[in-house]
Amino acid sequence: MRIEDFQIVRVIGAGKHTIIYEVVHTHDRNKSARYAMKRYFLSETTSIHRALQERKILQRLITSSEPSPFVSSFFWAIGGWKTPCVITTLGSTYNLFDLRKSQCVLTEEDACFYICEIMCGLEYIHQMEIVHRDIKLENILLSETGHVIIADFDLAYDLRGHGRGLNSALVVGTYEYMAPEIANSGPVTTKADIFSLGALSAHLVTLEFRPNAVSKSRRIHMAKVGFYDKENITPLSRAMRNFLNTCLHPNYLERPEVLELKSMQYFNSIDWMEVAACRRKPPFQISQIHYSNFDNFIIDPTNEVLINAAFGQNKPIIEGHQKLSDISKLDVVPVNLIELELNGYTDERIKRKFKSFDFVNPFLLELESKNEQTQQ
Repeated sequence: MRIEDFQIVRVIGAGKHTIIYEVVHTHDRNKSARYAMKRYFLSETTSIHRALQERKILQRLITSSEPSPFVSSFFWAIGGWKTPCVITTLGSTYNLFDLRKSQCVLTEEDACFYICEIMCGLEYIHQMEIVHRDIKLENILLSETGHVIIADFDLAYDLRGHGRGLNSALVVGTYEYMAPEIANSGPVTTKADIFSLGALSAHLVTLEFRPNAVSKSRRIHMAKVGFYDKENITPLSRAMRNFLNTCLHPNYLERPEVLELKSMQYFNSIDWMEVAACRRKPPFQISQIHYSNFDNFIIDPTNEVLINAAFGQNKPIIEGHQKLSDISKLDVVPVNLIELELNGYTDERIKRKFKSFDFVNPFLLELESKNEQTQQ
C-alpha cells in the first residue's frame, strides 16, 4: 500500500506537525468510502515520536474483539519514513468545537448526549490501558449521523508500556483541558482524562471555563493548580455542578473512574445500554453546524499546492486569520536538521524507526480474502 493508492480530495485539518486530508482509496470496492489521512511531517524529534506513538496506539485499540463505536477506527499506516500517514475514520469532517461554535452554549440535556458517548469511548480506551491525554472539543469528531468519535492519539500514553502512575517527563496536551498532575509532570493515570472530560463538559454548557486572553505563563499556572471559574457554573443544576466539580478535582486520587461517574445524579435518566449501542438520537443534525475548521485556512483546502504537499517533505502553514491571495507566499515548516542531529536522528536511524510502520487492518485483509474467494 502506497500513498499514491489514495486520491486526495481536500485538506480538513492541520496540526503543528501534521496535515489531515480527506481521501478515497482508489482500489476500494466501495468507491464512495472516504477516510481521514493524517500526514506526518518529520521536521523535528517530537514529530517522529508522535507519528510512531499514534501508529502504535491505534493498532492497540483495534485488538479488542468488541471495538467501541465512539473511538476512531484504524485502517492503514502507509508511507514509511518518507511520507508517514495513518488512515482512520473520517466522520462528517465536523467536530464538537464546530458544533459548540455554531450553537453557542448547549443545554444540559443536549450536552449530556455527547458527554455520555465520550464517557463510553473513554471507558473503552481506559480498559485497553491507554490514556488519551488530549481530550478536548476539537478531538471529538462527529459522525455523519451526529454521534461522537474520539480521535487524535498522537499524545496518548500506553500504561502497559510505561507502567501505571509513573511520572511523565513531558508536559503534553492542551493547557485549557490539561489535568494538574500532567501540567506538573506528575503521575500519568486514566484520571487525567477525567479532568479533561470535565473541562470539555464545562466548555459545552458555559460561556467561559477559564479567563480568556491571558498570557501563556498564566495559562500554565491555571493548568498546574486546576483553576476554573466556579462562578460560571453557578447557574447550572446541582447535578451538573456536582458532576463538573467531581471531574475537575485538583487531586487525581479523588477523581473517580468512568464507571463511578455513570452513577451520578446527572445521569439518572440515562440507559447506558442504549448509549453504548448508539441508539440514542443526537440532539443536533450535521446540517445544523454552520462553522467549520476550514474557516481558519488561509487558502482553499482543495488547492493543488496543499494536495501535492502530501508527497513532499515540508509542511505548509495553512492556519491563519487572513486569506492568502498569492500562493507563492505560503510559508512552510522547515526540517530542523540541527535539532534532529543533536538527538541522533540521522536519515538511517529514522529509516530504521519506521521499518515496521506500514500496516493494514486485519479486518480489511480478511474482507479482501473473502471477496477473492467469492469471485473464484
